[in-house]
Formats: sequence, structure tokens, C-alpha cells
Amino acid sequence: MDLFKGLIELQKRSGKPLLWGGQCTVLLAHDEELLDLASLSGCRSLYIGFESLSAEALARAKKQHNSPERYEEAIKALSRRSIRVAASIMLGLPGEDKASSEAMFHLLLKNDVWLIYYYIFTPLPGTVFREELLHAGRLSNKDHWELYDTLHVNFVPEDDGSGWTTADLEQTLWRYYDTFTNGGIF
Repeated sequence: MDLFKGLIELQKRSGKPLLWGGQCTVLLAHDEELLDLASLSGCRSLYIGFESLSAEALARAKKQHNSPERYEEAIKALSRRSIRVAASIMLGLPGEDKASSEAMFHLLLKNDVWLIYYYIFTPLPGTVFREELLHAGRLSNKDHWELYDTLHVNFVPEDDGSGWTTADLEQTLWRYYDTFTNGGIF
């Protein structure tokens, strides 16, 4: 709050508008006072890690502060204040299935989200997920670091009913990007 109030004061003293963007959690959108101050301070875009609609996937990724049932409310609260949303979405998180991925995609399109960044879950060195996949024999491309770019699948998806295959994850990522960029949004 102090930062936003300081930026508002800076604009008053300089007589010039200040426009800025940043990165935050979705929690900002649920704090009306903070959101109003952010908007008045010149905030016009925020990069937010929504990640998934799956509560299980969010819990496993330690993103319990995300409330999927409130995503639409958050997007609308930001939009009312002329703050554009750049949404970050992770495909293939443990606990996520194809249906929740599709539902998230449609939610973002329906709410005219400004930008959508899709990433494929990537088991990077030093992470718990990488160790779990390594021990389960499901880590692939171990020596091909050029593929660890969040656009390629580097693990064998679980046969847990999620419906994901390696090919499905990569094809879904590009289909979402293609639909978003060529579907009349830009």
C-alpha cells in the first residue's frame, strides 16, 4: 500500500501520469483497497500465475493460495479497474487432467484475458518433482537440456486417468496458442 500511495503522490507532484505493469499472485485481485490503489498508482497490467483449475494440481505445486473458483471474479475485478491480465498457465502439472486444462482455457477466452502464457510442467534440477520422476523412472530427455524450455515434455505422464500423453501435452500447448493468437483475440 505504501508503494502505491507513493506512486500516486509522485504523479501528483510531477503532474505526469505513470503507467506500469508487474507480477503478483491472484490474491491482489481479492483485496479491493489494494487493487484500487494499484490502479490509481498507474498499474495497467499484471502477470499472474493462475496455473490450473485443478485444486489437486495447485496443492501439489504448493499454490494453495490460488482459488480456482474465484479466478473469474479476480479477472473481472482487475478489468473493472483497467488492469489487463497476463495469465500464466502450467500444462501437465501432477494432479491436472485434460478436462481441467480445457476448462481453464475457455475461462480465459470467455473473460477476454489480454495475454495467456502456456508452459509445460518442466522438472528442473533441484526440484521435488524431478526427484519423484527420476525415482519413478518417468524422467525423459535427461541429457537434452535444450528441451528444458517449457515447450517440450520431459517426463512420461502418469497413467492415472488424466488423459495426457507426451504428444497430447505438446499439441495442446500449440493448439491453445494458435487459438488464442488466431482466434480473433488479437
